[in-house]
Amino acid sequence: MNTKRNSLILLFILSISLPQSVLAIQKGKIAGAVTELASGRKLAGVNIQIEGTVLGASSDNEGNFIIRNVPIGSYILKATMIGHRPARIADVRVEAGKTSQVELKLEETTIDFDPVIVTANKTRKELDLTPNSVSVISAPAIKERSPLRVEKVLEAIPGVNFVREQVNIRGSTGFTIGAANRTLLLVDGVPVMTSDTGQFNWDLLPVLDIDQIEVVKGAGSALWGTSALGGVINIISKEPTERGKTQVRLTAGEYGQPRYEDWNWTNMPLQFGRIDVSHSRRVGPVGFRFSLGRHVSTGYTEVGDFKRFNATGKLNYYYKNGSTWTLYAAYNYSGGGIYVGWDDPQKPFQVKPANRKSRGEIKMGNFYTKYNWIISPKAALKFRLSYLMSLMGNQFVQSTDFNPARGLGAEIQGEWLPFSGTEITYGSELKWDTGSTKYFGDHKGYTIGLYGQAENRIRNNLRLTTGLRYDRYQLIDGLSQSLLSPRLGINYKPFESTVLRASAGSGFRAATIAERYLNFESSSVVVEANPDLKAETCWSYDLGWRQYVTSNWYVELGAFRNDFDNLIEIDLRQSEIQFAKDIRVAVRFQNLLEARIQGLEFTSSGHWWNDRLRLMATATLLDHKDIATGKPLTYRPDLIAFLNPSLHVGSWELHADYRYASRIEAVKLFQYDDRVPQKVWNFRLIYHLANIDFQMAINNAFDYYYTEIERSMGEIRNYTLSIIGEF
Repeated sequence: MNTKRNSLILLFILSISLPQSVLAIQKGKIAGAVTELASGRKLAGVNIQIEGTVLGASSDNEGNFIIRNVPIGSYILKATMIGHRPARIADVRVEAGKTSQVELKLEETTIDFDPVIVTANKTRKELDLTPNSVSVISAPAIKERSPLRVEKVLEAIPGVNFVREQVNIRGSTGFTIGAANRTLLLVDGVPVMTSDTGQFNWDLLPVLDIDQIEVVKGAGSALWGTSALGGVINIISKEPTERGKTQVRLTAGEYGQPRYEDWNWTNMPLQFGRIDVSHSRRVGPVGFRFSLGRHVSTGYTEVGDFKRFNATGKLNYYYKNGSTWTLYAAYNYSGGGIYVGWDDPQKPFQVKPANRKSRGEIKMGNFYTKYNWIISPKAALKFRLSYLMSLMGNQFVQSTDFNPARGLGAEIQGEWLPFSGTEITYGSELKWDTGSTKYFGDHKGYTIGLYGQAENRIRNNLRLTTGLRYDRYQLIDGLSQSLLSPRLGINYKPFESTVLRASAGSGFRAATIAERYLNFESSSVVVEANPDLKAETCWSYDLGWRQYVTSNWYVELGAFRNDFDNLIEIDLRQSEIQFAKDIRVAVRFQNLLEARIQGLEFTSSGHWWNDRLRLMATATLLDHKDIATGKPLTYRPDLIAFLNPSLHVGSWELHADYRYASRIEAVKLFQYDDRVPQKVWNFRLIYHLANIDFQMAINNAFDYYYTEIERSMGEIRNYTLSIIGEF
């Protein structure tokens, strides 16, 4: 009996161990080194991917990498790194139990013409293989601009402009007085819009920490759900570096005096400054990055001063099979004056005496953790938990008037490559929002989303993308709504230097808690609640053509159309407000508009004369109107343009930026106030000395005066000196 039992046990052990052993023998490894083509130096932090699989690795301090558990067969290996052209090696053969050695050489480039992006498809994909209109700006280009805040980076992206701090992608948002936004903002693919007002804080992520910013234009709800009505902005933070690296940036600046003596409102110097410090390194399987920043300013207007502080931290754990675990946290504090607009046009930098003590503050914290699990060479799962907290307040209220708005999020995303040329992305997302103040009460709501997308390579130069997402939005004890968001896209490369794309998709934005329930009364404004607001919806259509004229120069043309339904706008029920100086306005958010925004977009970027001369030029022409009345939409220009020529000689760089936005034809208030187009020139001189960059800049160099909204002057001429060091 014992002999029989022992035989059965032995048979069982063999049955579970032999297949594993056989499986192990059927796999091998790919290992190698990555160097720079011209200099021969070893490159750390290069991303190496086996095409047609989810397997990959990154190079270490010595430029070496290893990819384990690769099934036997023949593969194409691709290496990508910001500031370098992608490199491919074909026919890399993997044999059972052996290690295949390869060597990759990357060519340095100043402009990433075909960067790897993640936002358009929720997976890594070259820009030229996506059906969407996407613009990208990477860390080297951001460093050249040395912006103090993120929105100054976004001004260089085609089709993007700002009305105060509200971002517009191809005119999608206009100006909503801080109650909502029709662009979804992400940090590392995680939504960071506040749960009560749907706004975002541009100081939550310091510029020094940004690796790349991706802007997807047009409705993106088929993958991203609510708020992706006009587009998606994904700010991707830097990964921990293989070698220890410390970065320091010091900036000091001063505003000039107003051109006219009567406009002077103070004798004190108007100054600003910022300091940022970050450190990053990797020790074995653990990588970490942390940063601190401080930004202060007197402002250039009365009650325009502020103090801001931010801290971020990122921790990665790298498993041998290619899986990764990430923990991220960020905190920001911002406090200062609230400039509400001038009272007297002869004193445009001053406010009413009653508003001279207007002050406010906001505290915001962002946390997420992710686990990327490599299940097999053809399948992976990503798990995400996130938490966002924001707390607003001002000096007029008690501490109990505002409570933190909290947003909890969770997502499971799968990536599956069932057949050659087919990639499937699928997942489920949950978001829980709470908001509570005495001005709109205590409210809660949640959104559940299910999505799926398939990309099929019909031929090597032709790809078809289809997708669909279902979202259920539910306010506790309130309105509920279900929405379907389909998507269709085509990418076609008839020639190696030509990319054609077309896409159509649906988007939506559920009304925020503030829009539905805000209810208060002041001396000049009465705001009424409207809990029955429906979600805004949109259909987007986009055509594009990118042509590489040479290996260093491309031209891109696009045509787009967005049809909006149930747009939420402020209903101002006082027709004569433009004639009154002291007004009392009744305000209510309502689903007022069916609207259409269509237009053309042009982009060209290149470098010549052995990379000494570079030029980027963009222009976006907008035709926007209310379908019912035929009138233009408020706070949208008809033309947005940006020009950035630069000269690079030895250790010196000279940059110029010209930003243009045509005169806004329609506004909500003070319609008879003078309005002019934006015409702003900025100049920068950069000197490189070893690991330190010195930058001098004149912003709004010709001291051009303009308003973005009524009775609120744009930033006046100012001078900055920045020192950026890497050690």
